[in-house]
Amino acid sequence: MTVFLSKQFFYRNRPTAKWVIFAFIFIYLGYTCYRSLYYENINLNARNEKEVYATLLCPSSPHPTLKGGIDYYYEGTRILTYRLLHKLSTKDVENRRQIVLATESVLPEQVRQSRLDGAIVKIVPAIQPPKGVNIRKTEARWKDQYTKLVLWNMTQYSKILYIDSDILPIRPLSPIFDTTFSIDKDGHPYLFAATYDFSVAQAFGKYRRPAPTLGLNDMYAGDSAHAGLFFIHPSERQANYSQSLYDNPPQNQDFTSFMEQSMLKYAYRNGADYQWTRLSQIYNTQWPRLEDITGVP
Repeated sequence: MTVFLSKQFFYRNRPTAKWVIFAFIFIYLGYTCYRSLYYENINLNARNEKEVYATLLCPSSPHPTLKGGIDYYYEGTRILTYRLLHKLSTKDVENRRQIVLATESVLPEQVRQSRLDGAIVKIVPAIQPPKGVNIRKTEARWKDQYTKLVLWNMTQYSKILYIDSDILPIRPLSPIFDTTFSIDKDGHPYLFAATYDFSVAQAFGKYRRPAPTLGLNDMYAGDSAHAGLFFIHPSERQANYSQSLYDNPPQNQDFTSFMEQSMLKYAYRNGADYQWTRLSQIYNTQWPRLEDITGVP
């Protein structure tokens, strides 16, 4: 819309002209806001509702805030939500949603705030470690980590990118959703994609030997997956597979040291019926150095 006002109009009707200009500015700003919201809604409607991010929020007992402490994982979850959904330099390019799996120990006000932040909060019962796991030999804050297995049953979604709440995205993670499915021996699609475990390759960040250059091809410096970030295709077949390992852990396997990560490393190990797909270390860089942060495009 274009509006032309003659010079004569302004000279002869100065008070009226002021109101015309004010009205024009008001209409223009209103139209701009409407246009912005219109296109934002188109973008939201166009997103793929079958592909989502997920994280787990499971406070320790007693809840940290009840003793005057800080619930660091809750704060990390809020930061993760902001970066996945809102921050322009890190948000998903297709506006995918984020699910927060919240155990029953999450405070009601934390659930309410997470929803206000834009997350889909699903209250789920905590899954205790499987038989044979000695809780006293592991970190108390990891006691509910097997609750991640709920994700394999969420077959209403075709792709889920799980991210621990202590991971800080510095660029969009959207390219991971283009990862190709694997096919099992019976012709069924499945997917478990992750980066290699850098802690094993580099002695928990001590860098005792030269590290590979971080980049898209940095995928092969470790022999096992790291389960702080993983990408799956939920299915009944894979849910049954993970449940069978949970119910009947192999006698020669210890799922205590790193809890659910130990189980997932075994479930999708090299040479297994279901093998992991390697993601570049750029998507889950553990113990990053300054050159790692600044050197990746």
